[in-house]
Amino acid sequence: MVRAPGDTFIVSFDGGHLWVALTKPAGTNGTFLAVNFTSVKNETPIDDTCLIAPGEHPWVRKKTEVYYMKAREWQVAGFDSLASYGGSCAPNKPASKALLLRIQEGALKSPHMKERFVDLVRKELNR
Repeated sequence: MVRAPGDTFIVSFDGGHLWVALTKPAGTNGTFLAVNFTSVKNETPIDDTCLIAPGEHPWVRKKTEVYYMKAREWQVAGFDSLASYGGSCAPNKPASKALLLRIQEGALKSPHMKERFVDLVRKELNR
């Protein structure tokens, strides 16, 4: 499902948000870092570091923000076990290279991104 940065997926148990991989899967479990998209509420984003307009990704239909505060590590190997918890995970269209880079650059700047996650993105970008 997730093989490279920019791959996206939707997980049923988190409200159906779109997640985008920021790093390539690594290690025996295929651990990777991802952030999700969430709609901007009341015209005031929680984090305006990276706003996504409708049309920048097929899933985005209204003003959306990258929710760096909820960034997390996922394991490719763990997607198979989601069904046992009553969940599911579905792939979606990958982010364009330009959009992925903008999201990764935002991860380096967002005040809401955990420092260890910033380090993972820096490593992915060879910085």
